[in-house]
Amino acid sequence: MSLVKNRILVFAHDASLYGAAQSLLTLLEELSRNKLVEFFVILPHKGKMEEALKLHGITYKVLDVPRCFTWNHSKNVFQKINHIIHYKIKVRDMMPHLVKITNEFQPDLVYSNTSIISIGSVLARKRHLPHVWHVREFGDLDYNFEYLPGRKQVIKHMQDSSHVIFVSKSLQKHWYGDDTGNSSVVYNGLVSAGCSDRKYPVHGFRFGILGAIVPGKGQAVAVKAMSMLAKKYPGITLNLFGNVVDKEYQKEIEESVRVSGCSGSIIFKAFEEDQDLIYSNLDVLLNCSVMEGFGRTIVEAMNRGIPVIANASGGPLEIIEHNQNGLLYRHSAESLAVCMENLMEDESLYERISQKGAKDSMNYSVKTYTDKVFAILKNALPVHSTNKI
Repeated sequence: MSLVKNRILVFAHDASLYGAAQSLLTLLEELSRNKLVEFFVILPHKGKMEEALKLHGITYKVLDVPRCFTWNHSKNVFQKINHIIHYKIKVRDMMPHLVKITNEFQPDLVYSNTSIISIGSVLARKRHLPHVWHVREFGDLDYNFEYLPGRKQVIKHMQDSSHVIFVSKSLQKHWYGDDTGNSSVVYNGLVSAGCSDRKYPVHGFRFGILGAIVPGKGQAVAVKAMSMLAKKYPGITLNLFGNVVDKEYQKEIEESVRVSGCSGSIIFKAFEEDQDLIYSNLDVLLNCSVMEGFGRTIVEAMNRGIPVIANASGGPLEIIEHNQNGLLYRHSAESLAVCMENLMEDESLYERISQKGAKDSMNYSVKTYTDKVFAILKNALPVHSTNKI
């Protein structure tokens, strides 16, 4: 007798393939292939995620579901009220479409990826379904989000859900404080790229940052650090991989590059999907995020034997052991420049960190990640559904 698959309705926050979306895609691919799970994915817009879902035979639909945040911070109380009203109207207008999907798909559980999609929680309550939330960012500290109708309300939605998954202890502490409640920490898992045998660069160091051009990613700090080192080390370069999200911040960085006089050493590059192409052209990865929820690029680089220098905050503190499998700097460009120079001046340090980082990256396996998430999803299912698995 064939077993019936559990059906899970998934709310994706993005259809591009940045870090959080890649982590979601890994989860969908593995669970749909290896577990008795059938997914229906709601994408907020068209994008590369569609191709990947089609490739793995995962059903999806593009719906302009509202995200529960705004970039437009304002002290004007009327503007804030206006944002909230418009958000609630969008939720109301979208709900009939989502109810129709649930009637047709008959999900056993609703899953929301990242904190900026709360409508899955609303739908789950309306349809009396269990809801699991996978939170991958601080929101306010890393992306400067202003949540609608407010951060406290988002936390209330989380606490009312069946379970909340955080990608680091730091995130769990930020959202839930000391009362971890209905939550667990599950680190992201990455497909191994095969640990490469990295050698100390002979002709100039190629540093790089991966991430959208927004203040929270800290590209300006890296540019300032480069300006301190470029004259002493004329062969070094800084590669900034990422699409421009904040145009004002981009202008600020460009002006900083112009004033520093090291424009020839700093290269702006758009978001690149081919990870092997990126990492094969880097000798050191910089993670300069003000607060990083996890640090997917950190593990990706370590896995390829590329030493990582990261800001000592958030998720990186749970991945990197200073001077062992990576280097941690203390927020400032001056501190970052010291770490960069230490790697350039010490061949044994470079190779030791490369080797230890590659070894430790294997702790973040896809199997561990998907097994832990699957166990949480299974436990959240109503009793009558668990016999399907």
